[in-house]
Amino acid sequence: MNKHFRIGVVLMAFSLAGWSQLAAAESVTAERKTIDVPVYEGGVRRSYIVIGQIKDNLRKHFAFQPAPTKAEIFAEIWERAEKMGADAVIDARFGPTKATLFDHGRTPISGTAIKYTD
Repeated sequence: MNKHFRIGVVLMAFSLAGWSQLAAAESVTAERKTIDVPVYEGGVRRSYIVIGQIKDNLRKHFAFQPAPTKAEIFAEIWERAEKMGADAVIDARFGPTKATLFDHGRTPISGTAIKYTD
């Protein structure tokens, strides 16, 4: 084989690898769901006790995966709070998705898990 043919084969392999990542990201996107969750950006007008803090980063798994939507972020915050036994989450916050050379992207999330007392 000549040198140019081998270079072309290698470039095509890298191209196909990129398309497979894109296809995987699209299949993840198709699974996105919107659910109504008790997550609030502010407070609530009911009496409650704080049962814990939620502070984490949501990671993107593929370079071509879109940043999470607000609904997806709140669903993820609620999933963590529900495991703690919370009735709701107040003061929910999230930041911009940032990527680095070694990371496809992270979105910082936080909130306060609460349990109603009334």
